[in-house]
Amino acid sequence: VECLGSCGTAPMMQVDDAYHENLTEETVDQILASLS
Repeated sequence: VECLGSCGTAPMMQVDDAYHENLTEETVDQILASLS
């Protein structure tokens, strides 16, 4: 996995071309639910 260079807004993840920053457990659950 390549570094996404987002130390200032960590934790973060990339889904396809979208970057999701300042994640919490709740926002991760919401993102994953929107993908299914």
